[in-house]
Amino acid sequence: MLARRTDLLSVPAIVQLGVLVPASVLLIRPFQLLGLVIGRYLSVSAFVFVSILISQRVFRLPQRWGKVIALMVVSVACAGLGQYVVLPNPWLEAIARTPLWLACAAAPM
Repeated sequence: MLARRTDLLSVPAIVQLGVLVPASVLLIRPFQLLGLVIGRYLSVSAFVFVSILISQRVFRLPQRWGKVIALMVVSVACAGLGQYVVLPNPWLEAIARTPLWLACAAAPM
């Protein structure tokens, strides 16, 4: 059954490309590197979302959409907050970012 469904594998990649290009065009100029990161997160989120939707049609597994969306939101928020921790020494920066990483990892899902 799965052998007949391989045509669906390209759909999430096409959706990801369709989100990445406009997001990059719109976000890179005003936000520079942060715009690129946000565009990548949006495109990967679209890829995951479409992949889950397609897998639902093939395998009929129940998904907890609230947890999937919460995970995407927390990952984007943590990436956005991490840019504000900037110190001259990379070791100090890593030490300063550690509580943020732990908080994001411990976020209730």
